[in-house]
Amino acid sequence: MDRFLIGMLVAAFVIALISWGLAHFVSHRRWVSYLPAGLMLVLGLHQVAVARAVGGFEALARGLLAVLILSGAIGGAIAVVSLDVCRRRARRHSSR
Repeated sequence: MDRFLIGMLVAAFVIALISWGLAHFVSHRRWVSYLPAGLMLVLGLHQVAVARAVGGFEALARGLLAVLILSGAIGGAIAVVSLDVCRRRARRHSSR
């Protein structure tokens, strides 16, 4: 169970890092930084739907994969939202 939690944290960190990189290098288009989290959300929901359609160990494996992917989506979304909030505060304070 500990390794699974570490895997979830690593997945969240990797997607957050990718989102941060996109937000840093493509700063004039804010929606681009939300793409990794959005794609992971769609992929995770797809894995949930497929896991419900199949049975046995394949359903269990797809369910675990969905949890890993969705933890990455949540981590990426939290990272991008926090980056946007920090940027807005920095713009407000720099314009004063």
